[in-house]
Amino acid sequence: MLEIIALIVIAGGIGKVASADGQSAIVWGGVTFLLGIAFVWLVPLPFLRMLAAGIAAFMLFIAYKVIAKK
Repeated sequence: MLEIIALIVIAGGIGKVASADGQSAIVWGGVTFLLGIAFVWLVPLPFLRMLAAGIAAFMLFIAYKVIAKK
């Protein structure tokens, strides 16, 4: 239950970062949420998988920004 709340908070945070950068908050929040669901199946450690999903979403966001600039 707490992991779901943590995932929603992380997705909202990435959405706020995306919104502040001029990107779609819904798209990036959804990508983060889907990454969190995928990490639930792939990473066996509780709560660390939510942290890993947040970090992966942020790295994906930065990679998108770098590729889009070129």
